[in-house]
Amino acid sequence: SLYTANLGPWDLHLAAKEYILNHFDEVSKTRPFLELSNDQLVSIISSQKILVSSEYSIFKAVISWVSHDMCNRGEHLSKILDFIYFHLMTADEIDLCLGCPIIKKNPSLFNQVHK
Repeated sequence: SLYTANLGPWDLHLAAKEYILNHFDEVSKTRPFLELSNDQLVSIISSQKILVSSEYSIFKAVISWVSHDMCNRGEHLSKILDFIYFHLMTADEIDLCLGCPIIKKNPSLFNQVHK
């Protein structure tokens, strides 16, 4: 498992989380990332220790995660978006977020990104 919250020694759990935080751009493109629980995802993206190339990479990872199981995860998207610092994105990145089909077709999500 990518994230060992329910398994093994606590130090292994911490090491796995630290690896994910330090290599988020890379790890977020893997299949095991898509299997994270909602709580695990939020724990990672809300961490002040997360190292990313840009906030947009967190947005893309969140959209991939939600899209992987839209029926069960779509309802969490609004709360998850609260952990993304849209004000740190460039205007072009914001435009890409607003153009995302999941965001574009939902006025409340659109407004949440656009604010």
